[in-house]
Amino acid sequence: MLTSQDKKNSLWNTLSFVISSLLNFLNYSLIYKTFDLNIFGFFILISSIFGIGASLDFGFGISTIKNIAEAKKKMI
Repeated sequence: MLTSQDKKNSLWNTLSFVISSLLNFLNYSLIYKTFDLNIFGFFILISSIFGIGASLDFGFGISTIKNIAEAKKKMI
């Protein structure tokens, strides 16, 4: 059964995903309009390298957040 804390955590998680997606879209749009294509291509290359690195964390970040949330829930 979901508690009010679980619902609040889900809402914040969803909002953080939506807000970060919107800000990234605005960031890429601004960078595309500001810089020439060579610099923008280099920016995309560096962003993709960091994106691959973030994908290779093997879920340790998410599992850490999950374990902390479960531990906090048991303490309450």
